[in-house]
Amino acid sequence: MDGGRRKLKSLDGPLKAVGGAGGAGSGRARAIYSSRPVQTPILRAEPVAYRAPERPAADPRKVASPKVSPTLIRPGTGWAAVVLLFVTTGVYGATIGQRWNDFGAVLAAGPSMFAAGSGLILANIDVQGRKILTDEEIVSAIGAKPGESFVFLDADAARARLMQNPLVVSATVRKLYPDTIAVSVVEREPYALWQRGQKMSVIAVDGTVIEGIEEGRFANLPLLVGQGADTSAKAFLAQLGSYPELKKNIYAMVRVGDRRWNLRLTNGMDVKLPERHVEEALALFVKLDAAYQLKDRDITELDLRRPGTPTVRLSDEAAAQLAAKPEKKAAGT
Repeated sequence: MDGGRRKLKSLDGPLKAVGGAGGAGSGRARAIYSSRPVQTPILRAEPVAYRAPERPAADPRKVASPKVSPTLIRPGTGWAAVVLLFVTTGVYGATIGQRWNDFGAVLAAGPSMFAAGSGLILANIDVQGRKILTDEEIVSAIGAKPGESFVFLDADAARARLMQNPLVVSATVRKLYPDTIAVSVVEREPYALWQRGQKMSVIAVDGTVIEGIEEGRFANLPLLVGQGADTSAKAFLAQLGSYPELKKNIYAMVRVGDRRWNLRLTNGMDVKLPERHVEEALALFVKLDAAYQLKDRDITELDLRRPGTPTVRLSDEAAAQLAAKPEKKAAGT
């Protein structure tokens, strides 16, 4: 092809005449020839330099900042690694030295050590409603004492332990951060000791028999003896409330046949009360004692079961002395 993008024919073959400018109508032919061979031209494609389109200065291309991939280490992984290292080292050391007990003790103390390091140390145990429970009973039920950590203390479990005490009717346990445990209790109110043979129990005002506690701490309570005394004592003690001086001198109240009461006084005298009209019999005893100082005499028994006819029984020594007096009088006449 030439510069005008026309096809070029090879000139190696025989020459032919072509029409001139006048065309076929001119009637003449003109020969075109050359004395030397014509070489086929070599065509080369010239490279065109690429030029990026110009961008307006008012709208420059913004270069996006490279995205940062999130870190592969999550928060807390470092602490987990430290704990894992500690446990692994401990297990290895326990295996080598056969010190599994010591290692277990260290692991058990781990939560307390952590809590102590955080500053959450028990400083106060605030107890409301307590009248009988001791400090030792409260602390034992809670499971923590001042100076120890209470972060991992289970308040519900502490309440359950407190409710196992037979003196407790209801209880609540709360943790008040940073350093206080609040305890609220409702106690049963003991009012008498109850003896059946060799067995001793405590009876509460509501009639509940409280087993499993040391009766020595309630030695100042009235002593009831015999079957049925636990259910009948409340009404009888209400009657005795009208005679406080007599009540102070009563050592025990003995239920007889689950029908009536005998009073055992601190001087050893027994006062037999009737099955009915008990309050009248008590009033009579107080009157006789004021007139004859019965509690100061050698009387072992005062029987008030027959209304209007009280009888007394003297001690053997007093009876012997009384029997000897008429003989002395007769000998002197």
